[in-house]
Amino acid sequence: MKPLTLAAFACLVACGGQLTSDPEIGDAPPAAATTLTETHGTVAALAVDATDVYWIAIPTGGTQGTLFKAPKTGGTATLVASRLTQDSVYGLELGNELAYTNSSSGLKKVTKSGNASPIVVALDSINNIAVSSESLYWATADGVIHSTPAQSGTPSTLLTEAKSIVLLAVDRSHIYWVRRDRATRNPSTLMYADLNGTNAVAIDSLGNETGHPFLALDADTLYWGTERTIRKVIKSTHTATPVLAVDFSAGPRVRSDGRHLYAIDRGIRRISVSGGNATTVVTNTRITTFALDDGFVYWAEDTSLDRPATIRRVAK
Repeated sequence: MKPLTLAAFACLVACGGQLTSDPEIGDAPPAAATTLTETHGTVAALAVDATDVYWIAIPTGGTQGTLFKAPKTGGTATLVASRLTQDSVYGLELGNELAYTNSSSGLKKVTKSGNASPIVVALDSINNIAVSSESLYWATADGVIHSTPAQSGTPSTLLTEAKSIVLLAVDRSHIYWVRRDRATRNPSTLMYADLNGTNAVAIDSLGNETGHPFLALDADTLYWGTERTIRKVIKSTHTATPVLAVDFSAGPRVRSDGRHLYAIDRGIRRISVSGGNATTVVTNTRITTFALDDGFVYWAEDTSLDRPATIRRVAK
């Protein structure tokens, strides 16, 4: 058995004397990656569903984003929608039949089959979007959360914040968001409300800590924080505890699969949701975005100005 490192021992103490069932001690060699397809331009957002990987590519020197897809097992890229976004792209979310993207020019939806023109949902500067099986949610720069039925329907205003909303997520029963002061940009507070916007409650705070916040969730737990701090909140009780991470910089893009937290950090690195040492999944400093499914990590990486970007995946 491999001896405990000092960092792992610190995690053992912090976790109440219990290590995760798969302690990540040290840094095992990354698994071999598979190139799925190539695409021109920079990939600004990436998402996966049961069969395909989707991404928004922005041409070099351009601002208009184009949505593509390819089989998750690899193959030729298919155009889904051109000129889907203008200016800065903030996100890409997938529903059962539709893809949604938000940018500084607004929120649009398009069929994943690519057989129809994109539909404008809202023209505001949309900071964040989240999708459930039934509804689409979004937050605007002035602190308002809206929703509309996922397929079609009239948008409604759910709630208005006096502070900026910087992150948004949703599950089957609640909306979650991170808010912070518009002037000082701190402190950050984690909030939740019912799906109709009622019963809004603050459930955790980072105090006066600064940095780029993140928010991720799985079936039972919320994970949030900054580059320096990771906290997990049990949904049912709102109990918040720190996650002791060693050599792991969370950054603004964090994903959870229920067992690990993944982040772009000198490639793609992960830690157990119980804390501990970070391990390297992908070694590459040119990764622009990534996504997860049950078995794989998917990512986009720039190569050079005269070569296409690549969409790749590796087994977890």
